[in-house]
Amino acid sequence: MKTDYNQVSAEYDGRYVRHSYPGLAATLQSFVGERPLRVLELGAGTGHWIETLLAGGHDAHGIDPSTGMLSKARLKVPPRCLSQARAEALPFPDASFDRVFAMNAIHHFSEPQQALREAFRVLVPGGALMVCGLDPSIGVSTWAVYDFFPSTCARDLERYPSMITLRGWLADVGFAQLAVREAEHIVHEREARDALAIGALDKSATSQLSELSDEAYQQGIAAIEAAAAAAEARQEVLRLQTDLKLYAVTGSKPR
Repeated sequence: MKTDYNQVSAEYDGRYVRHSYPGLAATLQSFVGERPLRVLELGAGTGHWIETLLAGGHDAHGIDPSTGMLSKARLKVPPRCLSQARAEALPFPDASFDRVFAMNAIHHFSEPQQALREAFRVLVPGGALMVCGLDPSIGVSTWAVYDFFPSTCARDLERYPSMITLRGWLADVGFAQLAVREAEHIVHEREARDALAIGALDKSATSQLSELSDEAYQQGIAAIEAAAAAAEARQEVLRLQTDLKLYAVTGSKPR
């Protein structure tokens, strides 16, 4: 079951309250630079990164297929900066943008290689693409989502392309000067009861959880509550650990 972003759009921005993603912000800033550029985000969601780019003086535009997510984005950024579209069929002429990026979104694209071809098409010669995301094959040491909802890890290994795979796809499309860097390293722990109370493990909190059936999700929540109760019976506190990395793959379109 894929995430229905029309359903989760109302709660989606809670992730930016719980974690500010300073690494992704710095990586994006480094990618676009200081000089104002025409920038396109694939899978812009509620417009968080478009808002950031506009504040930095860039001519930023975002596309997303979800009506619900775009309705939230329009509360932050001018409607002219948003289009309802799929990454695999961009509604822009050739050579329209200086930079194109996808922030933790490519695993949602139905045809990711076609999306990369479209990104290449709409970039100017000398322009660049950045794809940021999780690589479950190498980038997760521990995460409560995987620990208590075990099917999510296997599913992520299916839907997230590895950084090696992504580099190969970019090369096949024609991108050059390929590079991979660590974009965000999230390390923290939180008491299980607090995590449940603030919504960090709500079904809408991550696509890993929102893809689960209601039954599988409730089984995971019950497992956390049981583990928390068992710890309390020992006069201890169950703490949920997170140690995961997001990576950025970049490539340039030859001049």
